[in-house]
Amino acid sequence: MKKLYCILTFAFCIFALTGCSTSASRQAEEEYRAQGIALMDSGDYASAAASFQLALDQSTGVISDLEIDICFYKAAALYNTGDIEGAIRVYDAIIEYRPKNVNAYYYRGTMYLYQGESVAAMNDYNQALTLDGSDFELYLHIVENLREAELTDQASAMIAQALKLEANDTASKRIKGYFYYLDGDTGKAISLLKEAAEAMDEEAILYMVKIAFDSDDLATARTYVNLGLMVEEGAHAQEFMYMDAVLYEYDYDYETAYARFAHYLSLYPDDEDAQWEYTFLKTRVADDAAVAEDEIVADNEATTESEAEAGTDDASEADGEGE
Repeated sequence: MKKLYCILTFAFCIFALTGCSTSASRQAEEEYRAQGIALMDSGDYASAAASFQLALDQSTGVISDLEIDICFYKAAALYNTGDIEGAIRVYDAIIEYRPKNVNAYYYRGTMYLYQGESVAAMNDYNQALTLDGSDFELYLHIVENLREAELTDQASAMIAQALKLEANDTASKRIKGYFYYLDGDTGKAISLLKEAAEAMDEEAILYMVKIAFDSDDLATARTYVNLGLMVEEGAHAQEFMYMDAVLYEYDYDYETAYARFAHYLSLYPDDEDAQWEYTFLKTRVADDAAVAEDEIVADNEATTESEAEAGTDDASEADGEGE
């Protein structure tokens, strides 16, 4: 889901059209906005919402883009405090003053979806797409929200609608390829995702890895995992590192897999799945070491026995010659 940024109170919209703002009030507005963002980053959403409202209180003139921006931030803060109803009222107000704001419809639709009001959510989603129907990213967020809400029929309808669009850039090809994958057309999915992956689109590479895993094509998975590991400062670096270690495990190279998971856990120690894998591999590496040690002991015993037999044979031959 797209990050929720802000909410506006309806009361603010009512009184915001009177008076005029001064340079001092503008500066105060921006300072309260910065303070609210810092509070958001610290996780204190209630205080952040209050700070954003103080920012809005400084403006008594016509609502500008700055006020709308602050409103979106406040909306995010209220959403994170669980005030969904407040969020919806704010989006109502934003839409009243910015009736063509795509994000306002998208976010309000998402709030409705959280409340289980699927009809209202779909109305807002469709309105957002009416305003910007060629945005693959918007389709992606809507589809993922609908899938999360288990509204599979609505998600499928959105996918079918998106697949009619032309994909002219890397991101669009990646999303359209992903939609083909969800729609069950793996061939078309791979065709578009490969093109995006070759342009080093990290998420396209990730999709290619997942498709390869689904089909047990570990060689292809290895190719794209290696490609993913080459992406500098990638957002999915952790996932590629994890799958890199898993592939070594699948290839029965337990020693390398064990070492890779040890390094992975040094960076991401709270990953319970990786902890389980590491513990499992530790036993396999220990078992392999024990087997290797047993084999060495067995080889040594066999060598000693062979040498002893050779010595006995030599002694017998010497006795025979003496006779």
